[in-house]
Amino acid sequence: MPGYVLSGAGPSAGLLPHAAADDRRVLDIPSATTTRWRFGARPLPRLLVLTVIGIALASGSTVGIANASETDCMSSAYSCTPGYTGTNASSTWAWAYYGGSYADTPTGYHNCTLYVAWRLARTGMASPGHNWGDAFQWAAAIGEGDHNPAVGSVAWWGTERGGGHGHVAYVEQVANGNVYIRADNYVSGGGYTSAGWISANSVDLFLHPHDAAGPLGPGDGVRFVQSGGLQQYLSVRGAALPISYGDALKFNTEGNQTVVSYAGALPGPSLPANTVLRPVGGPAQYFYDGTQRRPINDPATSDCLLYAFPQPGISVVPADWANNIPTGPTVACSLPDQTRFTETGSPTQYLSVRGAALPLTYADAIKLDNESNRAITVIAVGYLTNPLHAAVLPANTVIRPVGAPAQYLFDGTQRLPIADATTSDCLVHTFRQPNVAVVPADWASAIPTGPPATCPQ
Repeated sequence: MPGYVLSGAGPSAGLLPHAAADDRRVLDIPSATTTRWRFGARPLPRLLVLTVIGIALASGSTVGIANASETDCMSSAYSCTPGYTGTNASSTWAWAYYGGSYADTPTGYHNCTLYVAWRLARTGMASPGHNWGDAFQWAAAIGEGDHNPAVGSVAWWGTERGGGHGHVAYVEQVANGNVYIRADNYVSGGGYTSAGWISANSVDLFLHPHDAAGPLGPGDGVRFVQSGGLQQYLSVRGAALPISYGDALKFNTEGNQTVVSYAGALPGPSLPANTVLRPVGGPAQYFYDGTQRRPINDPATSDCLLYAFPQPGISVVPADWANNIPTGPTVACSLPDQTRFTETGSPTQYLSVRGAALPLTYADAIKLDNESNRAITVIAVGYLTNPLHAAVLPANTVIRPVGAPAQYLFDGTQRLPIADATTSDCLVHTFRQPNVAVVPADWASAIPTGPPATCPQ
């Protein structure tokens, strides 16, 4: 959990106040996406987690009443919300209700309702089928608010927060009358993310649309023992993975040497599916799909997987634990549709469409900006040379060149004009496509135009 700013040591130390945020819901939905990852092991956040969790849970210290806006961490980027970049919520129902231009700020997409809904979606909550309104309206929309915090619950404040719009945050830990919350915050001049310990009494209500089934553990990358125990575990994405003596030495060598005492219940030993991992002591990376570990052969595939399946970074895991997982075939990855990207060190931009990497001209980049697809991610060199990403769309793709309303059916060699919305809907349904694919206009103009498209149904 990099990027924390601590004032003092632990949840009773001086919490850093900041301005109240104006948290609102979305009115429209752009297709922007962004993130950046590096190939290799991510830094291990030992000092921070020991400071916050070791004191809160081991020594049992308490904090005084704190305002909802007072935190241990505050970042105009996303350092306080590991795995979340605002726009990477676009693959979840959270984006449909709370993402988009109403969360757009000079420092990125920031909105408290978007972040909390994203966390709920990530933990398996199905779409409620409608939005819950502004933050202050969530209590009435969700119902059953109380003063009983739980891991995975929603900390809620009414109109006294956020300039009348209210505020919500996600509860990660509960200890000694205090809660550890994470939040995103909308401010028109520049949104920010935040995280920290506050008193549970400072929260108006706790809402329970989808509480976590169990504790989240002491934090990613933390070595711990249960109070009074000797067996060491590594906390990874909510799982407690046993550490052998051999792996303990490997963790020591990589600088993860501290072991804390954890007073909470022991989490389960299973990682979430779609986790990118690296067994400690070696450089090899794998994609855990829920049943197998599939080798990752290059940095570009690693970057792609981290982007396509948002997570805090590459999870370093005990090697002996990982060796018990069957090895499957090598994994491949294509960036999600409408991802703008460059390769490391290159200024040339591309748009990912149905797995193809389509080049963007300057003019088309401006058009995408105007359609709110402005964010650009950076992928390691090697993505473009993979034949999987050749600049060739699959046949029978319904396309719309960016910057114009006209649609076409790409039949593999020609673009066939689509005359009306009924034909477009029929073609999308017949050829089982998720939507009309927005493509670079200059790329599309080089494709010969054929006769009008007709739908076979």
